Amino acid sequence: MTQGRVSTPNPITFALRSLGLMGHRSETKFIPGLYKYSSVQSRIELLRGLLDTDGCVRSADNNIEYLSTSLRLALDMIELVQSLGGTARLRSKRTFYTNKGERRTGQLAYRMSIALPASIEPFWLPRKAAVYHPRRKYQPVRAIKSVSYVGRKEAQCIAVDSPDHLYVTDDYILTHNTPQAVAASLMLKQEQGVKRVLVITPASVKYQWGREIERFSDESYTVIGGSKAKREKQYAENSFFTIMNYELVLRDREHIHAMNPDVVILDEAQRIKNWRAKTSQAIKELPRRFAFVLTGTPLENRLEELYSIVEFLDEKLLGPPWQFMAQHVIKDDWGGIIGYKDLEGVRRAIAPILLRRRKADVLLELPERIDNDFW
Repeated sequence: MTQGRVSTPNPITFALRSLGLMGHRSETKFIPGLYKYSSVQSRIELLRGLLDTDGCVRSADNNIEYLSTSLRLALDMIELVQSLGGTARLRSKRTFYTNKGERRTGQLAYRMSIALPASIEPFWLPRKAAVYHPRRKYQPVRAIKSVSYVGRKEAQCIAVDSPDHLYVTDDYILTHNTPQAVAASLMLKQEQGVKRVLVITPASVKYQWGREIERFSDESYTVIGGSKAKREKQYAENSFFTIMNYELVLRDREHIHAMNPDVVILDEAQRIKNWRAKTSQAIKELPRRFAFVLTGTPLENRLEELYSIVEFLDEKLLGPPWQFMAQHVIKDDWGGIIGYKDLEGVRRAIAPILLRRRKADVLLELPERIDNDFW
């Protein structure tokens, strides 16, 4: 029998092996699917990390460029940019270097020219961020150039917030939480006598909420927007539904408190995942008798995000934050998070306030499939 020290696995090495990145050289690097298909904010952070490392911006024309010797990484980068609403053009160039006075052929380099929507800041590094300026004209646009017949396959068509309301998918779960929130508000009006409902939503879907309210109810609604004076008049309209975007909560805090809503609905509630953010804190201070949060991603990166969202609904459900972290977060000797524990306990704790519908749960409630042939 021999005795010796038990070595602790290096968390970075363990993560690299888990993602399939261990041992890859510059010409074979790639973006793991776990990151490439994550949340929008996670993809933006990924883009910033890549551009801070191997990207640049030309001060003369404000053009973003990214360089790699890995074709796979270059193609992954293009997909990442396109998933965020941007465009990327790819060019290749043979490189050369000198070794002991001899000119030699290097790796094939792939250079991308990238254009991004004005809402995305692509750099964290101050020296690069100071040079880049968001596009005010000629925003990136992608369009279908041609359609080719490849065969027949079953597909699912659903309406989304795109202007044409069309999105084609294959194996995704459909969630229609806006009508459910409207119906719940009407039920609370009938059974609990609520008079004012405040809906806080991303700015891009404020008017979509108005259309859904018209479609599923006869109640009045007001969409908040415009100048300060205009917004003051809108708050005084006394509509049953008042719809506003997250960015206005801090500016109009006094008017919201004066409105004294009975119900507060948060659409895309992951916007309050950071409990330190001023907007998150302001929203949690809003008066309310009832509250709903609507989200398809209650947890994007860290367990603390779920805690912040649940805290809006019931600040006592998961206990104080220090206790929650101690019970469910695993840290290394330096305080870094390396894992989680007792997630089943978290699931049990939030079960009374969670309504989650999977495809199997509602399959029998769905209408009969309609087949249309298009030529």
